[in-house]
Amino acid sequence: MKAFANAPALAGLERLNVWTQTAKLDGLKQLVESPHLRGLRGFTLGHALITPEATANQVGHWNWFPNLRELTFDSCSLFGEFTPRLLQKSAWISHLERLSLTAAHDDSGQSVFEAIGDGRLKALVDLSVERVHTHAEVFASVLKLDRPRLQSLQLRDILPGDNPRTDRTGRLFRAPWLRELRRLELVGTLHDQWLVAIADAPFAKTLRVLDVGSAVFAPAGFRDAFGPKREWPELQRLNVQYTRCPEEVLASLVDHDGLPKLVSLRAGWHTPATKFLARLAKSPASARFRELSLDVKMDDATADALVKSPHLENIDILRIVKGTAGRTACNRLQRRFGSRITIEPNRG
Repeated sequence: MKAFANAPALAGLERLNVWTQTAKLDGLKQLVESPHLRGLRGFTLGHALITPEATANQVGHWNWFPNLRELTFDSCSLFGEFTPRLLQKSAWISHLERLSLTAAHDDSGQSVFEAIGDGRLKALVDLSVERVHTHAEVFASVLKLDRPRLQSLQLRDILPGDNPRTDRTGRLFRAPWLRELRRLELVGTLHDQWLVAIADAPFAKTLRVLDVGSAVFAPAGFRDAFGPKREWPELQRLNVQYTRCPEEVLASLVDHDGLPKLVSLRAGWHTPATKFLARLAKSPASARFRELSLDVKMDDATADALVKSPHLENIDILRIVKGTAGRTACNRLQRRFGSRITIEPNRG
């Protein structure tokens, strides 16, 4: 690592990705303090194991890349006090715009939100954190925060409390610093009130991308969040795949008055959805879709309806599951949509 860090050829590099099984902190320190990398703006460390002993004595004293704007720890194991020491007040932290800590944190994400709440991450617009617990103290520092205005938020492997009544997610989503959010991704087994809290939040009016495709909600949550009176005026991309969203809710999304800009939909959980596909084929509102990734099984009738639909001419990507549709029906679909369609085989 020392020879690499001192290589003059690194001068002028703006982005660096390092993937390693074990990260020796002496070598990593040499890298982040390299005089040839002072102009680096994006850094990713992947698959690294950083021990508590090494973290406690070193990370807090590093001078990280002074012009860094994007920092990602991808599939890393970060133990001990790594996160709070990493995010100590410093000049480089105040310029950071994108931060991704996709690792198991001992503090359940609390130190990240504290760094936002007290102004250390004042330039942040994009945040991704893994293993966030929804205890009240985790979010306490940002519930009334007005700055910075975040544009993208990813919460992965969320650990909700056992009692929905003590869950503070609703208060988090109403916080002023999230009111202009454009992208939200949630991963975890969550209370229905999470989905309802998103629909009730001020950022429901500004959200462009909503991805809950790996979250699990009960049908009632979907019926509330995407009911006929709900409005998502800016939403362009929606992922509810593998969530067991009820078919009648899926069907309503096709021509929902509150979703005028929706152009991309990912949905289904490898089961038939006859009513949904029929509505998709018949509704003039389907003309707005450019991407449909549907883990939905066809039969001959629904395949024929898609072939004959006059409203899917503008589709760029169509992915669907064969189901019981025969070879003739699938061939007709292939002829109509050509390379734009992928017919997936049945699983299980």
